[in-house]
Amino acid sequence: MAFTHSISRSVSLIGRSIGSGSQFTGDIATSFNLSIPDSSTEFDCNFTLDLGNGLISLFILSNEVITLKTNTYATPDDTLVLVANVPYIWHTGWYDTTLFGTVDILELNADNASGSAATLQIETLVDAVA
Repeated sequence: MAFTHSISRSVSLIGRSIGSGSQFTGDIATSFNLSIPDSSTEFDCNFTLDLGNGLISLFILSNEVITLKTNTYATPDDTLVLVANVPYIWHTGWYDTTLFGTVDILELNADNASGSAATLQIETLVDAVA
């Protein structure tokens, strides 16, 4: 079964709007939602991601500032600091390489020192077959 992510970006100013949107299709879609308690260090998010033949689309959002680390907390494969309410968005064809999900995620840990519980949301789209 194929899954599709629709991603759009736009800007509006003084009656003028510009933007674009794209659709991405993959074999595996992951939807994840988790509350991360305040004052958490190395919080196990119980999230894994098999990248198969490649990451197609990634959307990560937290309502608080948190730090995510993959696979080994002390020497993570990937580290991503999320700004509150500012999504990290990446998809194939984007201007740069992804900062997160560069290798299979076997373990995801989070640090939250924001002063409040954080809601972490992750949407992924992966190509499972060549």
